[in-house]
Amino acid sequence: MKAHKALIYAALASLAGGLAAAAVMVGAGGPSPESLPHRIAGGLAIGLGFATALLGLSIFKGKGKEAIASRKGLHRWAGRVEALLMLGAIGLGLRLIGLI
Repeated sequence: MKAHKALIYAALASLAGGLAAAAVMVGAGGPSPESLPHRIAGGLAIGLGFATALLGLSIFKGKGKEAIASRKGLHRWAGRVEALLMLGAIGLGLRLIGLI
């Protein structure tokens, strides 16, 4: 459970950092057509992050072993996909500003 909590805090910090960086970058120069893949990946990561959190919370409120088991599996896979989307958005953002 400690590792899971550490992953939760890391995901929240990454989301907060991404949102802050997005606000600064868009405020400074506005959105550009080159940033579209980065914006799509970031938006999907944020949306899936909220969905993953809601799935995690719904596990504790679920009734029936089958419903809980299916939510746990979906929560795990959503977390994995979210992590990949976050890494992709970070990579695209770094490419966008010229660090990669």
